[in-house]
Amino acid sequence: MSEFTTPEEVVRSVSQVATLPEMHLRLLEVMNNPRSSALDMARVISRDPGLTARLLKRSNSAYYGMGSTVATVTRAITVVGVSQLRELSVSTSVVRMFKRLPQDLLDMDAFWQHSVLVGVIAKEMALMLKLPDTEEAFVAGLLHDVGRVLLVLAMPVEYRKVLLFARASGRWLNQVEHDQLGFTHAQVGGALFRSWGLPRSLEHAAEFHHFPELVTRQRTVTSMVHLADAMAHGLEIGNSGETRIPPFQSRFWEELQLPDLMTEVLANAEHSVVDVYRSIMQPASGEEEETV
Repeated sequence: MSEFTTPEEVVRSVSQVATLPEMHLRLLEVMNNPRSSALDMARVISRDPGLTARLLKRSNSAYYGMGSTVATVTRAITVVGVSQLRELSVSTSVVRMFKRLPQDLLDMDAFWQHSVLVGVIAKEMALMLKLPDTEEAFVAGLLHDVGRVLLVLAMPVEYRKVLLFARASGRWLNQVEHDQLGFTHAQVGGALFRSWGLPRSLEHAAEFHHFPELVTRQRTVTSMVHLADAMAHGLEIGNSGETRIPPFQSRFWEELQLPDLMTEVLANAEHSVVDVYRSIMQPASGEEEETV
C-alpha cells in the first residue's frame, strides 16, 4: 500500500524540490500588477541570464518577423507579449527543475524528447487553428507528463514496481498507476500546477490529457495535448515511460475542426523538434547546468 493516498500528498512530499524559483514568483507578481510596465518586468528578468537569453532568442525568431534585431529585454517583452512571457518563464523553470534526474527509473533525455515533441505537435495544431496564443499549446504539451517525474521523486521504490509491471504485462502505464497507486501521473501533474497557481489550461492539460471529455468547458488545449501525445508516441521519438501508444480519440480531432492535414502536422513537427529540443535543454549563454 502506498504511503500516499492523494496526488496532493505526492506534491507536498517533494515541495522542497518542486517549487517555482523566487525569480519566477516575483515575475508573476509584477505581471499580475496592472500598474507594472515592460521596464518593471525587464528588471526582474534581467537577473536571470538563462531566461533573458531565451526571451531574446524568442523575440528575434522568424515567427515575429521583426525587421531589426531585438536587443533589449524591455523591447523583447513588448514583442512576445505578457502571456507568452509567463509561459516561457514557467517552461524554463520546470525544465531546469527536473532536467537531470537519476536515469535508473526514467531515461530523462528520452522523457524530454517526447515531451518537447508533444509540445511541438500541439503548437502546430494551434497554428493551423490560428489560435492567438500558440505558445500556450506548446507549454501545455511540454509539461503534460511532469507528474510522472514527481512520482519518481516521491516514491522511487513503488514506482519502479509500477513501471516494471506495465512493461512486463504490456498494459497502459496510466491504468497501472491507477490500479496500484490509486491515482495517476496526470492527476499528480494537475495537483502540482494547482499548487503553483498556473493557468487552468495548463492544469487541465496535465490532469486530463488522457480523458479530455472530463473537461466540460474550454478544453481546446487539453484536446490538442491528448492528440499530440498519442501522435508523438506513434513517431517513437523519445519515451515518456509508457510502453504502448495511449488511446487516441479521433473525435477530438473532429471537435477541434482541424483540417485533414495530420500528415502535414507531423512532418512540420518532426522537422523542428530537434532544434526546439536543443534550445530548451541546452544551457543558454551565461546559464549554468543545474541538477536536482
